[in-house]
Amino acid sequence: MTQRDAAPTIYVASVPTSFPEALRRDASHAIDLARARTQHTGYCDTLRRTGASVIEISTATGQPDGVFIEDNALIIGRRAALLRSAAPSRQGEEQRLVAPLRAAGLSLALAPPDVIVDGGDCLVSARELIVGRSARTNARAVEWLSQVFAPFPVRSVAVPDSLLHLKSGASDLGDGRLLLDPLFRDRAEEFAGYDAWYVTPDERPAANCRRIGAHLIIAAGYPRTAALLAQTGLTIEPVEISEFAKADGSISCLSLVPHLETA
Repeated sequence: MTQRDAAPTIYVASVPTSFPEALRRDASHAIDLARARTQHTGYCDTLRRTGASVIEISTATGQPDGVFIEDNALIIGRRAALLRSAAPSRQGEEQRLVAPLRAAGLSLALAPPDVIVDGGDCLVSARELIVGRSARTNARAVEWLSQVFAPFPVRSVAVPDSLLHLKSGASDLGDGRLLLDPLFRDRAEEFAGYDAWYVTPDERPAANCRRIGAHLIIAAGYPRTAALLAQTGLTIEPVEISEFAKADGSISCLSLVPHLETA
């Protein structure tokens, strides 16, 4: 059974009442908590429709960004790295995952104090882990992740300033394909060996998506990207996440998905 055939156990986090206070670069649009929770329910229903088992982790009221669980950990094979955020208000979120990940039989590694890294900067393909160096992830994180997941290949790329995370503009489609923000066209050499698919400049947020088995979960409202991705032969699953986008969130941010160690 391959990574793409397997029905994974996926972790999500509840939407806290404090979510409207989440960190964001543009606070001009108020977050509707009730609508966010409705959208989150729809997201989780879509995950289940792929055949995945979904485990919801509780988010404390004092963790307004806690719904973005992807940033808290990275799982490759039977090893899990618990990640330390650069944002002081997010530090400690990863601790809620200790018990469930241990219960799943995973070996845990906790990021040391000199490491800052968000899961949104960790792009895993079948061949390697690509770590984005950004305002949220430092060079020391690349060294540490290389140690945690050795001998799985790990390398890094610089994240364009306009992107919060690497995965804000890059997603693994499987089968050697990447979906990329057009910002990366001038840096194609950094993804040499991959079949690069680019979203159009007017649909840049759609560069973040989540493949699970034969399903591809994408943000609703990006018809050109949906038409492009239909060419993969996968089942395209558009999901409304507009309230999470107000807090710089994307499709993959809302779930923690284990990756098989296939390299």
